[in-house]
Amino acid sequence: MLRQASREGQFVQASSDELVRAQKLFVNLAREGKSPALQAEAAALALEILPAEAPNSWVVRETSEAKRGRGLFAFRAGVGSDVLQVPHSFKDEMTREIGLALFAEGRFAAAAWNTVPRTDADMAHREATYFQSFTQAMAEVYPQGMVLQIHGFDQGKRKTQAAADVDLILSAGHSAPPASLRQKWRCLTQAFPDQVALYPETSRELGGTGNAQGGLLRSLGFNGFVHAEMSRPLRSLLREDRATRAALLACLQAKGGN
Repeated sequence: MLRQASREGQFVQASSDELVRAQKLFVNLAREGKSPALQAEAAALALEILPAEAPNSWVVRETSEAKRGRGLFAFRAGVGSDVLQVPHSFKDEMTREIGLALFAEGRFAAAAWNTVPRTDADMAHREATYFQSFTQAMAEVYPQGMVLQIHGFDQGKRKTQAAADVDLILSAGHSAPPASLRQKWRCLTQAFPDQVALYPETSRELGGTGNAQGGLLRSLGFNGFVHAEMSRPLRSLLREDRATRAALLACLQAKGGN
């Protein structure tokens, strides 16, 4: 479904009214699950709600006649309160597949992928998008959850050795990482010794400080945004190796409030 949703689409800016309606749809889907009334609301936005393979899960995607680069969104009931986002699934190679695997294997209540390249519309930096409506909806429904956003980086293009030498850089999208993120970082440094940095303390690069979703969540008082930059070697390993994904998820989704 994600491959189909990503074909032949071109970004069209949604109106503010449409984005408000999308936010309400996402809130109701997360709280109530699929229903005929919500299917009608989705249809009015030229979206469709389809069952996914996992139990109690469904996907929201654009209809084939209205591919406007709004994204693909997945929901799963009864698994937790964490949310996954993959805003650069074209450019940041392998993050699309990694996101699919993490959603299938982790305790994520919802997930989002972009469906047009970032050169057409950068979901991580645009303000008025379905990604933002989804983000605000998830913060409303899961105020104590985590919003994990995954990215890829090139170690050879780093300006500092500290960033070039690690495979994973975690940040909260600003210069003061909360205690919950420090806890995740400490856990990951045990699982992946000498491979994990925390912005801005052990890496001054790739902190996601201009991230649109991170900024929105901060404005809402949401403390669980996790911006994860991954090197190509780590992405390759995460794509292929379930045990590595399990180790990552064990730390990122460890119990503990944000």
